[in-house]
Amino acid sequence: MEESKKSNGGLVILIIILFIIILCLGGFIYLNKDKLFSGNEPDNQQVENSKLKLTDAVKERLNRFVDAGSNDNRSGSNVTATYFRNGVSNISDEIKTTMAFIGTKSEWREFTQDEAKNVGIDGVGFSGERIGVLKIIDFNSTYEEFFDNKPSDAIQLLRKIKTCPMMVINDNSSEIYLLSRCGGTSDTEYSKQITSYDSDTEYYYVHQTMTYTSPEFTTEYKIVWKFDKYFKFISTTKED
Repeated sequence: MEESKKSNGGLVILIIILFIIILCLGGFIYLNKDKLFSGNEPDNQQVENSKLKLTDAVKERLNRFVDAGSNDNRSGSNVTATYFRNGVSNISDEIKTTMAFIGTKSEWREFTQDEAKNVGIDGVGFSGERIGVLKIIDFNSTYEEFFDNKPSDAIQLLRKIKTCPMMVINDNSSEIYLLSRCGGTSDTEYSKQITSYDSDTEYYYVHQTMTYTSPEFTTEYKIVWKFDKYFKFISTTKED
């Protein structure tokens, strides 16, 4: 009889223990139900936080590249927009050189005829002509910023492209001189606008619209510029 009571007491204790375990397990499941039943879907907040940050400094660097790659002055030179507007995934040496030329700031000042001759510019049309000075070191720096490597020979690269302003290049000079003696007319006006920026965990995206307007028509090219997290150009693609 006493053994029966002990047996029943042990069974009750076991049931109580099992009940406590079930209660604890149920509480754990309830408190962690979102994590336990969300499958493999990433948390939206975590994904948002892991996107590449679009700071003002990041946008400025992207802008410099996009601005140099979407130039079209309608004079037949310094034109890069037509290369990128239909979508590309690589950049030719000529376009790289033109972009670096466009992106490099020049100092403009008045040169006398004697000063012009001293730096190898012959035939200046009048005293006081404004001449631009582009430093090779600045060109190399811009080229490296855009394409992550320095040009092997900036002088020879620049000789191969057509620019406006016209370049006067001396092989052994650390500077290039620019003369505003070029031109060309067109009844088509060109404008460009960056409309938005975006990013994910690996890439930056710049959305841009290029617009060509003439008395007869208006044509728009909406494209997306894609860069990796190190600002290396990946591609342009057309948007609908």
